[in-house]
Amino acid sequence: MSRTRLIWSCGFRSVADTVGAPQQPYSMTDTRQALGRILVALSLVVFGVQHFIYGGFVATLVPAFMPGRLFWAYFVGVAFFAAAAGILYHLLARAAATMLGVMFFLFVVLLHIPRIIGNSSNGNEWTSGFVALAMCGGSWILASLSTSAKKRTHSSNLGNTSLHWRLWPSGFNIMSTPVSVRDWAHPGFREVHS
Repeated sequence: MSRTRLIWSCGFRSVADTVGAPQQPYSMTDTRQALGRILVALSLVVFGVQHFIYGGFVATLVPAFMPGRLFWAYFVGVAFFAAAAGILYHLLARAAATMLGVMFFLFVVLLHIPRIIGNSSNGNEWTSGFVALAMCGGSWILASLSTSAKKRTHSSNLGNTSLHWRLWPSGFNIMSTPVSVRDWAHPGFREVHS
Protein backbone atom coordinates (compact mmCIF):
# COMPACT_ATOMS: atom_id res chain seq x y z
CA MET A 1 0.00 0.00 0.00
CA SER A 2 1.40 3.40 -0.91
CA ARG A 3 2.04 5.98 1.79
CA THR A 4 -0.52 8.35 0.33
CA ARG A 5 -3.18 5.68 0.32
CA LEU A 6 -2.28 4.70 3.89
CA ILE A 7 -2.57 8.29 5.10
CA TRP A 8 -5.93 8.81 3.41
CA SER A 9 -7.32 5.53 4.66
CA CYS A 10 -6.20 6.18 8.26
CA GLY A 11 -7.38 9.77 8.16
CA PHE A 12 -10.79 9.09 6.63
CA ARG A 13 -11.35 6.08 8.84
CA SER A 14 -10.59 8.20 11.88
CA VAL A 15 -13.00 10.92 10.80
CA ALA A 16 -15.70 8.43 9.79
CA ASP A 17 -15.39 6.52 13.08
CA THR A 18 -15.47 9.70 15.10
CA VAL A 19 -18.48 11.35 13.45
CA GLY A 20 -20.52 8.18 13.69
CA ALA A 21 -20.18 6.04 10.64
CA PRO A 22 -22.74 3.25 10.72
CA GLN A 23 -21.75 0.89 13.49
CA GLN A 24 -23.59 -2.02 15.00
CA PRO A 25 -23.86 -1.04 18.67
CA TYR A 26 -25.25 -4.41 19.73
CA SER A 27 -24.36 -7.70 18.21
CA MET A 28 -26.75 -10.62 18.05
CA THR A 29 -24.81 -12.18 20.95
CA ASP A 30 -25.40 -9.10 23.11
CA THR A 31 -29.10 -9.21 22.27
CA ARG A 32 -29.35 -12.89 23.17
CA GLN A 33 -27.48 -12.35 26.42
CA ALA A 34 -29.77 -9.45 27.35
CA LEU A 35 -32.85 -11.53 26.52
CA GLY A 36 -31.44 -14.45 28.51
CA ARG A 37 -30.83 -12.22 31.53
CA ILE A 38 -34.40 -10.89 31.30
CA LEU A 39 -35.87 -14.40 31.09
CA VAL A 40 -33.78 -15.63 34.03
CA ALA A 41 -34.77 -12.57 36.09
CA LEU A 42 -38.44 -13.07 35.21
CA SER A 43 -38.25 -16.71 36.35
CA LEU A 44 -36.58 -15.65 39.61
CA VAL A 45 -39.35 -13.13 40.29
CA VAL A 46 -41.92 -15.90 39.81
CA PHE A 47 -39.94 -18.17 42.16
CA GLY A 48 -39.84 -15.37 44.73
CA VAL A 49 -43.58 -14.72 44.50
CA GLN A 50 -44.26 -18.45 44.91
CA HIS A 51 -42.14 -18.52 48.07
CA PHE A 52 -44.45 -15.92 49.57
CA ILE A 53 -47.73 -17.37 48.27
CA TYR A 54 -46.86 -20.94 49.25
CA GLY A 55 -44.61 -20.09 52.24
CA GLY A 56 -46.24 -22.72 54.45
CA PHE A 57 -45.57 -25.49 51.94
CA VAL A 58 -42.04 -24.30 51.14
CA ALA A 59 -41.30 -24.31 54.89
CA THR A 60 -42.03 -28.06 54.97
CA LEU A 61 -39.24 -28.58 52.42
CA VAL A 62 -36.64 -26.88 54.65
CA PRO A 63 -34.65 -29.55 56.54
CA ALA A 64 -35.88 -30.12 60.11
CA PHE A 65 -32.45 -29.41 61.61
CA MET A 66 -32.71 -25.75 60.48
CA PRO A 67 -34.63 -23.57 62.96
CA GLY A 68 -37.14 -21.02 61.69
CA ARG A 69 -38.25 -22.95 58.64
CA LEU A 70 -40.86 -20.35 57.59
CA PHE A 71 -38.23 -17.63 57.91
CA TRP A 72 -35.98 -19.51 55.47
CA ALA A 73 -38.84 -19.91 52.99
CA TYR A 74 -39.41 -16.14 52.97
CA PHE A 75 -35.69 -15.37 53.06
CA VAL A 76 -35.13 -17.42 49.90
CA GLY A 77 -38.07 -15.57 48.28
CA VAL A 78 -36.35 -12.27 49.03
CA ALA A 79 -33.05 -13.71 47.77
CA PHE A 80 -34.75 -14.59 44.46
CA PHE A 81 -35.97 -10.98 44.13
CA ALA A 82 -32.51 -9.65 44.92
CA ALA A 83 -30.88 -12.01 42.41
CA ALA A 84 -33.37 -10.96 39.71
CA ALA A 85 -32.63 -7.27 40.33
CA GLY A 86 -28.88 -7.89 40.38
CA ILE A 87 -28.94 -9.88 37.14
CA LEU A 88 -30.94 -7.15 35.40
CA TYR A 89 -28.62 -4.42 36.70
CA HIS A 90 -25.60 -5.18 34.54
CA LEU A 91 -22.94 -4.05 37.04
CA LEU A 92 -24.20 -6.52 39.66
CA ALA A 93 -24.97 -9.41 37.31
CA ARG A 94 -21.76 -11.32 38.05
CA ALA A 95 -22.12 -11.16 41.83
CA ALA A 96 -25.86 -11.86 41.73
CA ALA A 97 -25.51 -14.87 39.44
CA THR A 98 -22.60 -16.24 41.47
CA MET A 99 -24.54 -16.00 44.73
CA LEU A 100 -27.61 -17.48 43.06
CA GLY A 101 -25.47 -20.44 42.00
CA VAL A 102 -24.18 -20.82 45.55
CA MET A 103 -27.76 -20.77 46.85
CA PHE A 104 -28.84 -23.49 44.38
CA PHE A 105 -25.76 -25.53 45.26
CA LEU A 106 -26.71 -25.31 48.93
CA PHE A 107 -30.22 -26.46 47.99
CA VAL A 108 -28.70 -29.52 46.31
CA VAL A 109 -26.46 -30.34 49.27
CA LEU A 110 -28.80 -29.50 52.16
CA LEU A 111 -32.20 -30.30 50.69
CA HIS A 112 -32.13 -32.49 47.61
CA ILE A 113 -29.37 -35.00 48.33
CA PRO A 114 -30.87 -35.98 51.75
CA ARG A 115 -34.33 -36.27 50.16
CA ILE A 116 -32.96 -38.41 47.31
CA ILE A 117 -31.12 -40.66 49.77
CA GLY A 118 -34.26 -40.99 51.89
CA ASN A 119 -36.52 -41.83 48.96
CA SER A 120 -34.32 -43.02 46.11
CA SER A 121 -37.18 -44.75 44.29
CA ASN A 122 -39.09 -41.46 43.83
CA GLY A 123 -38.29 -40.02 40.41
CA ASN A 124 -39.64 -36.59 41.39
CA GLU A 125 -36.91 -36.24 44.04
CA TRP A 126 -34.23 -37.09 41.49
CA THR A 127 -35.69 -34.67 38.99
CA SER A 128 -35.92 -31.86 41.55
CA GLY A 129 -32.32 -32.47 42.58
CA PHE A 130 -31.02 -32.32 39.04
CA VAL A 131 -33.12 -29.24 38.23
CA ALA A 132 -31.52 -27.46 41.21
CA LEU A 133 -28.10 -28.65 40.05
CA ALA A 134 -28.79 -27.38 36.52
CA MET A 135 -29.93 -24.02 37.94
CA CYS A 136 -26.68 -23.88 39.91
CA GLY A 137 -24.61 -24.52 36.79
CA GLY A 138 -26.68 -22.14 34.69
CA SER A 139 -26.24 -19.40 37.27
CA TRP A 140 -22.48 -19.84 37.26
CA ILE A 141 -22.42 -19.80 33.46
CA LEU A 142 -24.39 -16.55 33.56
CA ALA A 143 -21.85 -15.20 36.05
CA SER A 144 -18.97 -16.10 33.75
CA LEU A 145 -20.67 -14.42 30.79
CA SER A 146 -21.25 -11.33 32.88
CA THR A 147 -17.54 -11.29 33.65
CA SER A 148 -16.57 -11.18 29.98
CA ALA A 149 -19.12 -8.47 29.31
CA LYS A 150 -17.78 -6.47 32.24
CA LYS A 151 -14.22 -6.75 30.94
CA ARG A 152 -15.40 -5.71 27.48
CA THR A 153 -17.15 -2.55 28.66
CA HIS A 154 -15.09 -1.58 31.72
CA SER A 155 -13.44 1.80 31.82
CA SER A 156 -12.16 3.84 34.72
CA ASN A 157 -14.13 6.88 35.83
CA LEU A 158 -16.12 7.33 32.61
CA GLY A 159 -19.88 7.60 32.76
CA ASN A 160 -20.76 6.16 29.37
CA THR A 161 -18.58 3.09 29.01
CA SER A 162 -20.20 1.78 25.85
CA LEU A 163 -19.61 5.11 24.10
CA HIS A 164 -16.04 5.14 25.39
CA TRP A 165 -15.28 1.71 23.93
CA ARG A 166 -17.00 2.56 20.68
CA LEU A 167 -14.88 5.69 20.31
CA TRP A 168 -11.60 4.15 21.48
CA PRO A 169 -10.59 2.79 18.05
CA SER A 170 -11.42 6.19 16.56
CA GLY A 171 -9.26 7.95 19.09
CA PHE A 172 -6.44 5.55 18.36
CA ASN A 173 -6.78 6.21 14.62
CA ILE A 174 -6.81 9.96 15.16
CA MET A 175 -3.69 9.73 17.30
CA SER A 176 -1.95 7.53 14.74
CA THR A 177 -2.77 9.81 11.78
CA PRO A 178 -0.01 12.36 12.59
CA VAL A 179 2.48 9.47 12.75
CA SER A 180 1.36 8.38 9.27
CA VAL A 181 1.68 11.95 7.95
CA ARG A 182 5.11 12.34 9.58
CA ASP A 183 6.33 9.08 8.01
CA TRP A 184 5.01 10.14 4.60
CA ALA A 185 6.40 13.67 4.76
CA HIS A 186 9.76 12.63 6.23
CA PRO A 187 10.61 9.15 4.95
CA GLY A 188 13.97 9.02 6.76
CA PHE A 189 12.50 9.94 10.17
CA ARG A 190 11.82 6.34 11.26
CA GLU A 191 15.29 5.09 10.32
CA VAL A 192 17.04 7.99 12.13
CA HIS A 193 14.94 7.82 15.32
CA SER A 194 14.58 4.06 15.76
